[in-house]
Amino acid sequence: MSVLDELSRPEGPDISGLGLKVGLEVHRQIEGTKLFCSCPTDLSDDPFDTVRRKLNITRSELGEEDDAVQMEVGRGRVNTYQVQASQCLVELDEEPPHPPSQGHIETALVVAKMLNAIVPSEVQFMRKLVADGSDTTGFQRTALVGLGGHIDVMGLRLGIVSVCIEEDAARKISETDEGPVYRLDRLGTPELEVTTEPTMNDPELAGAAARTIGDMLRSTGLFKRGIGTIRQDVNVSIEGGARTELKLVQELNMVPRTIVTEAIRQHLLIEVASVLRERGVTPLSIPLTVVDVTDLFFSTSSKVVQNGLKGGGRVLALPLKGFGGLMGERTVMARLQGSSTALVRKGVDDVRRLGPEFAYHVRVRTGLKGLFHSDELPSYGITVEELTAVQEHLGVDPALDGFVMVCAEHGRAMEALKAVHRRALASLLGVPSEVRRPLPDGRSEYMRPMPGPARMYPETDIPTIVITDDMKEAARKRVPEAPSARVHRLAVGFGLSEETVRSLNNLELLDELEGLSASADPKLVSLLLLQGYPRAREKGLDPSSLSEKALLGTISGVGEGLYSKEALPSVLCQLLTLRISGMDEESALRDARKACSGDTDLGVLVEAARKVAESGRDIIMAKGEGALGPLMGPLMKEMRGRFDGALISSTLKDGIRRVMEGRD
Repeated sequence: MSVLDELSRPEGPDISGLGLKVGLEVHRQIEGTKLFCSCPTDLSDDPFDTVRRKLNITRSELGEEDDAVQMEVGRGRVNTYQVQASQCLVELDEEPPHPPSQGHIETALVVAKMLNAIVPSEVQFMRKLVADGSDTTGFQRTALVGLGGHIDVMGLRLGIVSVCIEEDAARKISETDEGPVYRLDRLGTPELEVTTEPTMNDPELAGAAARTIGDMLRSTGLFKRGIGTIRQDVNVSIEGGARTELKLVQELNMVPRTIVTEAIRQHLLIEVASVLRERGVTPLSIPLTVVDVTDLFFSTSSKVVQNGLKGGGRVLALPLKGFGGLMGERTVMARLQGSSTALVRKGVDDVRRLGPEFAYHVRVRTGLKGLFHSDELPSYGITVEELTAVQEHLGVDPALDGFVMVCAEHGRAMEALKAVHRRALASLLGVPSEVRRPLPDGRSEYMRPMPGPARMYPETDIPTIVITDDMKEAARKRVPEAPSARVHRLAVGFGLSEETVRSLNNLELLDELEGLSASADPKLVSLLLLQGYPRAREKGLDPSSLSEKALLGTISGVGEGLYSKEALPSVLCQLLTLRISGMDEESALRDARKACSGDTDLGVLVEAARKVAESGRDIIMAKGEGALGPLMGPLMKEMRGRFDGALISSTLKDGIRRVMEGRD
C-alpha cells in the first residue's frame, strides 16, 4: 500500500482534490576538493581550535533587507566555529576565494547535458545571504549552469528549472545557550542543485522523481556517496495555501509521506482561518496585550511554573480572542465537526493544532522549550481553579477565546509572546510561506520565514567563467548511460532479474555488481551485495572498506565447497569484524573462511526458518518484525548447537520479511 493510499483512507482527507503542487530541489555533493580552495572535503574528528563570531545584517543591491536574515540576526546569537589543520583561510573568510575548480565546473556541465538543460555562455557566481551561522561569510556562493531541461518519470515529462553549482554549509555539531557550534570540514564542499518545476500533484511521483534524479547523478561516478551527501528540499503548496519548503529530507522513502502530511497541514490551517473569520476575528481584535499573571501562581503545585519562578521568572499571558479550541487537538475535533478533515487518522490529526506552531516560533525566536495554551489546560500541574483565575483575569470567554502563557525571565517571556502574536496574526491568512524542518514521522516544524529576492546579489571576488562550445561538446560526450538502460543491460548480461538489479541500484551497488561479476558468478555477487551488505551495515560495519580481492575471496569459498551460498553474509560480517580488531585483510579473510567452513548445510537452517515463519504467519501479520521474539524459541530449540545464535536470528528475520512481503 502506498503512502498516499495509507493516509487517504475513507476516514481521512483525500488530498487529490486539494490542488497539490510539488517541486524538488535535489542536492548532491561532488567528489574532490572544495569548490574555492584545494582543501579536502572528508569529514574529520581531528583536534581543532575555535573561532567565535557574530554576524551582522547586509542589505541587497537595492538596499532591501531579507525577512529570514532579519530574524536570524535579530536573535543576537554568537557562532562558534571548530577549525582543523586541514582547513585554510578561505573557509574562515580571512582570504578571498580561489578560482573555482575547473573539474567541478565540468561536472556541472555534464549533469546539465544529462538533464537536457540549456547551458549559458557565461557562468556568474552569486552570493545568497545565509545568516544562521552555517557559513562564515554570511552568504552561500551559487552559480547557474543550466536551465530549461526535463526528465521522464513514471511516463510523464517533468520540467527542470535550473541546474546550479554551489558550496555546502558548515557541519553543525551542537547548540549552546549562546548559539550554534559548527565544524568547517564540510564548508565549501561543492554540490550540485537540480530544481524541478513545481508541477507534480502526486506524492509518489515526487518520490520517484527524486530517485530518478539521484540515480542520474550517481551514474556519472562524479559524486560522493553515503548518508549526508545527498538530500532533497521539497516545496509544497495547495490551492489557497502557500509555498512551504521542507528542508533536508534525506530519506527518499519519506518524500511522499512528508508531502502528504504537509498538504493536510495546509488544508487544516486554511480551515482554521475560515473558523476565525466566522467568529469575526480580525487583527484589531487580537492586539499584543501581554498581562502579568504571576500573582495567580505563587502557591501553584505546577513544578514547571515553580522552577521558572525560582529562577526569577515571571508568568506572562497573551489573550487570543476567538482562538479557543484551535490550539489543541482535543476540542478542535468537535469545533471542526462536519469539515472534510474532521476524522483525520490518529497520528496525522495533530498537524491541525496551532499550539505546536506557536511553540516552534517561540523556540526559534527565544530558545524557550515550551509554553502553555488554554486548550491543553488544566495540565502540567496547573489546576482548574488556576485556569479559571487566568481566564477571569484576562477577561476571555472560555467557550470561544484562548490564551498563551509563558514562564520565563520577563524580557525573554515578552519576546516569546511577541512571536506567538505574530504567528496568531498569520493564522488569519491561513498558511504562511515558510521554511520547515521535516520530522521522522512525516510532520515538520518551523525553521524561518521563506527567504525573498533581497538575499541574492553578485559575487564580486570571482570573475565570470566563459563556457565555450568546446566545453559544452566535451560535456555532452561524457554523459553516461541512462540508469534505466544500465539496469536492463546488466540484468540481461548477468542473467539476473531486473528487480534484483534495480534493488542493487537503489542501494548504490551497481558498480560493485559490475566489477565483481567480471570474475565471479553474478548470482553469488548479487546475494552478497543484497543480503551481506545490509546485514553488515546494520552491525555498524563498512563493506566498502574491503578490497575487490577480499570480496572475491569471500565468494569463492562457495565454489570451493567451504560453505553454502547462504553463508556469504556471515562470512562477510566475520571478515569485517576481524579487520576492525586490527587483523590484516589477507589473514582476516583466511580466518573468516575457516570460521564459517562447514556451513554447507546452511540451507537446512534457511528451510527451517521458512517453515517456522510460515507457521507463524498470523503472528507476523499482527506484529510484523516484532514476531521475531515469539518465533525464535521454536527455531532455537531445533537448531541450537548447529548454528550460531546470531545467524539463526538473522535467518529467521529474513524468513519473516519474506512472509511480510508476500514472497512465501
